[in-house]
Amino acid sequence: MASPDSTVNPGQSLSSAPLEVGMGAFDGNFNYWLNDIVQVVKETKAPITCINSDKYPSNLEGNKKYNPSYKLKIMTGVGHFVMLEDPENFNCLLEETVQEFVLTPTQTANYHEIY
Repeated sequence: MASPDSTVNPGQSLSSAPLEVGMGAFDGNFNYWLNDIVQVVKETKAPITCINSDKYPSNLEGNKKYNPSYKLKIMTGVGHFVMLEDPENFNCLLEETVQEFVLTPTQTANYHEIY
């Protein structure tokens, strides 16, 4: 869980690294998003829930095309680092999401049939 007392400034932390580190991370992420993520989402058998910011629109229907279980929870008034910018709200949404994944006794008995 994110710490409500967090004083980390993500922009400052990221910009203090050498340029080579940042560019390497950017290249790796860019290639992942272009090439690998669709296949990963298609192959994922577990439900997927994303907690995202409204600052960067998420394509719910587009993601559901690759994984029908895909769910989206939106946080408002925050940027990319939702867990650092509003840890209290993030933690509530995270706890809610975890509880949605807790199996009931009936679901546990049928687990192998589901997955």
